[in-house]
Amino acid sequence: MQAVPTVGFLFVHLGIVVILVGAFSGYLFGNKGMLQLQLLHPVSVSGLEGEEAVPFGFEVTAKDFAVEFYPPVYHLYRQLPPEQIVPGQMPFLKVREFDAAGKTVWNLDGFGPFTISNLRNEATGGWAPRRMLDSGSFLHRASQTPAHYGVTLQISDGEKEIEHPVSVNHPADYKGWRFYLMSYDQRERSFVVLSARHDPGRGSVIAGFWTVIVGMFILCFRKTGVAA
Repeated sequence: MQAVPTVGFLFVHLGIVVILVGAFSGYLFGNKGMLQLQLLHPVSVSGLEGEEAVPFGFEVTAKDFAVEFYPPVYHLYRQLPPEQIVPGQMPFLKVREFDAAGKTVWNLDGFGPFTISNLRNEATGGWAPRRMLDSGSFLHRASQTPAHYGVTLQISDGEKEIEHPVSVNHPADYKGWRFYLMSYDQRERSFVVLSARHDPGRGSVIAGFWTVIVGMFILCFRKTGVAA
């Protein structure tokens, strides 16, 4: 006689079906696109632009952008002697680099100890782009890597106005839309780039995954018969 399927077996297969239905629903009826929102002069955006405009049903405005950087790396450049200078090229040679996240005092060959706090503005937290030394040598700040950045989305639907902080891997959700922070204007910091997604099948996919997990959990504790 064929064994009756266990409850766990049914849960696993039901979960798979729910996942497939949700994914197919998102494929058919979902929408996604990229948004570029201005910061210096905030502009409200009410939908995705493209071949066919997709309205959000509310307006989104970006404000209060903030970015934090890892401590920079500085390069030490020395001025070349006149006999080594090549016409048309910079008369400097990079000889060493120093990480501001390391020691608090650097040993600059030929210049003695150098305290890196002299490169930082304690009031603003910013790092000096360049610091001149003796004989035309200087320390030059390399490009800094962002450690964290985020923006506040102000959402208005005509009845209420709310604010959602958004950062990398921390999207904002509102009325079925999810807004992910992707990048920003690294030169002027005048705009941010967001990914906007509307997936009506997302809830079904999540429910399906949990159903599969419950089914697998039940199967782990089922009793197995031993043949005589």
